[in-house]
This record gives sequence, C-alpha cells and structure tokens, in this order.
Amino acid sequence: GEFMCLADFPRLKWLNLKETAVRGDIRNISEDDFVSMKSLVLPKAVYGAGGYELQRVSDGPELIRTLYLLKKQRPVLLDITDWYGQLSTDSP
Repeated sequence: GEFMCLADFPRLKWLNLKETAVRGDIRNISEDDFVSMKSLVLPKAVYGAGGYELQRVSDGPELIRTLYLLKKQRPVLLDITDWYGQLSTDSP
C-alpha cells in the first residue's frame, strides 16, 4: 500500500518502513501529515527515499529540490545525512 495511509495517525513518532513493500511519493507529504513524527524511514520504492532509482539523469534536480524543500519545511522528519540515489540500470 501507500505510506501516506499512515499519515492519519497523528500520534506516530517513529516509523521504519525500509524493509516493506510500501510505495508512494514524498511530494505528497504536507504540513499536516505526520505532525508528531520524529523519524520516518522509507523503502527505496518510495519516490525520494534513500536509494531511490532515478529513471533518467534529468530527474535528479527535481528530486533534490523536493528533498531540500521537505527538509526545510520539516527538519526532523527525514534524516538525509546518508541519503543516496542511483541511476536505474533500465535507464535509457
């Protein structure tokens, strides 16, 4: 399912979904989502999560901008100190 389904639980403080099959997109996180969250760890299948596979090199700047804006808006939500992305082997 989608990790955003868990945004309706305002008392969640720590959530590690790294080894799960959830999907989604960090661009869908708004100011009102995960309000008490101190740590959110997402699997690489989620757009913007650590280890995300870019389909094209040209997708990189938009992804980094998304991460920057989310980190600026919600500094404690995502720890991006060891974040990395990679180019998919299926990339044209």
